[in-house]
Amino acid sequence: MSEDTISVIAIPDTTLVQKQIAPEIKELPIEELSENISGFLLKFGKVMDGIPDSIGDFKIDSMSVSLGVSVDGTVSIFGIGGSVGGQASITITLNKK
Repeated sequence: MSEDTISVIAIPDTTLVQKQIAPEIKELPIEELSENISGFLLKFGKVMDGIPDSIGDFKIDSMSVSLGVSVDGTVSIFGIGGSVGGQASITITLNKK
């Protein structure tokens, strides 16, 4: 493993259908993954701008979002979109300023 890459280990969806566990390991460039996460968070920030500070009697102090990272480095809201293939999850907790 290079210092410029990070390992992503996932079980491709096709192996789950076949009921076999065959992990796939791929080295992703750190810069590419960083750009993909940053780009996603910038877009998601626009979504967050439209969320109210409170709902009924409840105040929203923080929100947790699980991101899926596919073996090709695609970042999406976990379980929605992204490319076909195995995914790993990153949970990010956002707190109000």
